[in-house]
Amino acid sequence: MKDADGNRVTGQRCIWAGMDTHLELLGRLNQLSRRICAEKPEPEALDGLLEEAGNVRGYSQPMLLAGFLLAMAGLTGVFDGSLKDLAIVLLNTVLMFLAGRFLKQIVFNKIVFNVLCAFVSGSIAIGAQYLGLADDLYTVMIVNSMMLIPGISMVNSFRNILCGNEINGLVEFFKVILETMAIVGGFILSIYLFGGAVA
Repeated sequence: MKDADGNRVTGQRCIWAGMDTHLELLGRLNQLSRRICAEKPEPEALDGLLEEAGNVRGYSQPMLLAGFLLAMAGLTGVFDGSLKDLAIVLLNTVLMFLAGRFLKQIVFNKIVFNVLCAFVSGSIAIGAQYLGLADDLYTVMIVNSMMLIPGISMVNSFRNILCGNEINGLVEFFKVILETMAIVGGFILSIYLFGGAVA
């Protein structure tokens, strides 16, 4: 929105973080947003407040990848996957992580990213089962889909709705729905194209 003089008074920008979300930084930025709304500090103080909120410890790429691998290994156990399934899940996890690092630099569309990642990981799972390298195709697909599901965005959308920011919450909610449908669409496409190999 702009005022009568043409100055922008509101705005929204989507910043895609790739595959990772820094939860501590997200929490501090959300807290800063609430603080600014409540206290209405002077504009000159905003840069300092933003710098203070952003002063958090980062994590190395190997550390992030290790976290994803550990999480996916745990989920494979939860879904009763075999060691063969685990190997394919971890392979797909590494590929999705590397894709996220690369595409983050060119600000790739998250919906297209989800379709491509789901399609490739689904195709690898189908090929692995066809070659006898995986036992349960759907366990691999379900576990790898967990890496793409926008859970934090879903929670934020409900929080916005419950806190009175209905428009922002609904926009975020529909974005979550589209991103989730993209994941499903990618897996369905891989099954439609290559599923006959393991039927």
